[in-house]
Amino acid sequence: MVSTRTGGKIQAVIFRCKEKPEVLILHYRPEHGSFWQTVSGNVELNEDLLDSLIREVKEETGLGKECIINVYPDIYSFDFHAHDMDFHETVFAVMVRPDCNVDISRNVD
Repeated sequence: MVSTRTGGKIQAVIFRCKEKPEVLILHYRPEHGSFWQTVSGNVELNEDLLDSLIREVKEETGLGKECIINVYPDIYSFDFHAHDMDFHETVFAVMVRPDCNVDISRNVD
């Protein structure tokens, strides 16, 4: 099997403004590691950072492009080593419409 990992990763800090600002932090089920995290994922081959961000947000939350008001690019980035690979992770802030509902049932508690 050929790996589709590029060494690139994205992280999305998703927020919306209702009466008060809300930030989405996911708690993953024990079979997925039982940890808290923002939306994150790998950049696939032939995919740019923005495409990866939109895909991961949709996959992990059910929020599609129609729910995204604004993307604040590259608010932070860092490098790390894991699984015998070097990674570069880029963090984005993603503002979503307050009327959009999050569906996290597949991955998290």
